[in-house]
Order: sequence, then structure tokens, then C-alpha cells
Amino acid sequence: MCSKSIRGEYHADGIISLSYYKPPAYCHACGKPFPWTDRAIQAAIQFSVEEGNLQGDEAEQFKNAVGDIVRDTPATPVAASRVRKVMGKVGPQAAQFVRDTLKDVVSEAVKKRFGASDSSGPLQSNPARPSRGNR
Repeated sequence: MCSKSIRGEYHADGIISLSYYKPPAYCHACGKPFPWTDRAIQAAIQFSVEEGNLQGDEAEQFKNAVGDIVRDTPATPVAASRVRKVMGKVGPQAAQFVRDTLKDVVSEAVKKRFGASDSSGPLQSNPARPSRGNR
């Protein structure tokens, strides 16, 4: 990390704040994840690898894919597809845990690109495709 101060709320004597402070996930100066962000990312990766029984290249590709959805890179669209595939393998409860863990740490650029509530976003499982007869 770059040793810059973490941006946060301002506290003054005699002033009561009713606002909710949520610590940032990334450093505003260098863009690196804070330790709590990195721990969330690593927990989601480890849980998915174990629950999805990912091994070898598949596990490594998933780790890299998560790295590419938590920050905006040229590989983000491909990474999102890989993450969706793994979400389909780990089962609904495990996928929900991973989504809940990562939703607060994906970069703002990624949230905007995929839409925070977009059901086809990188943290969603593979959506069912409509049959030709239902169009």
C-alpha cells in the first residue's frame, strides 16, 4: 500500500452524526485493495475452489477471473463469464455466499459496466435461456 490516509468520516466534538460510514474497499491514491477487501476476495476464491471442487488450471483461471472482476481490466468480460460458470457449479447457497462476499468489493467501474442489479452481471449464475417457442 502507499501509506496514504484512509478517507472516512469527520468527527467533531459536540456533533452527533446519524450517518452510516462504510469503509472504502480500495485506496483512493493507489487503487490497491485494503486488507479487509483482500481478505474478502481470498475467502470467496477459497470457498468457491473448495465447493466447486476446482483443481489445477480451472482453479487458477477462477482465481485470475475474480481478480479481473474486482478491478476493471480488458479481461473483465471474459472473467465475468468464467465466474458465472463457477457460480453454476458450486450450488445456489455457495454461489449466494460468494455473491454476498464480492458484491461490496468489485470496483465501481465493474458495477457500472455490468449494472449493480443486472441479473446477467458477473456474480450471477448462468441465466436460463428462453426456448425458441417462448419468444
